[in-house]
Amino acid sequence: MNSYKIKNREVIIYKTSSLLNILEIVFAWLLVFVFLVILISDMAGILKIFLSSIIVYFLFFICKAILKLKRITLLTNEEILIVEQIGRSRII
Repeated sequence: MNSYKIKNREVIIYKTSSLLNILEIVFAWLLVFVFLVILISDMAGILKIFLSSIIVYFLFFICKAILKLKRITLLTNEEILIVEQIGRSRII
């Protein structure tokens, strides 16, 4: 994660792909669906406890992805150019 200040706004640039965030959310919701199906069916209590702990763990990933999306600031074209120039100067 890189952070730049432009016009008193902090611009946060994530190196992680947005596709990974989407896959993370889809995977977590699939686990929630599987958990609900198992709850409806008659299975052992230990399996339910184990799966519920997995679901809580992946719900954390959903919250993390939502927080990442909220922290990304929309930029104008001029600001994108400034950020690109800062990035190039740091690479060199």
